[in-house]
Amino acid sequence: MVYAALLQIRSRDANTWREQLPAQATRMGFPDIDWDAFFGPDDSPQPHIDEAIRRLKAQTPNQT
Repeated sequence: MVYAALLQIRSRDANTWREQLPAQATRMGFPDIDWDAFFGPDDSPQPHIDEAIRRLKAQTPNQT
């Protein structure tokens, strides 16, 4: 349902998704979705994601 709703919105901008996705999902018959589970409380990256990226980069050997 989320994928189909995103296709209907036709945007790649996260702010547009955040604004329009709940309304689009309601029009599709899915009004009771917890959007914070998808976007978090705000648009800023979650700290644990940043830390995970740093750890992955540190573990990845340089390929030259």
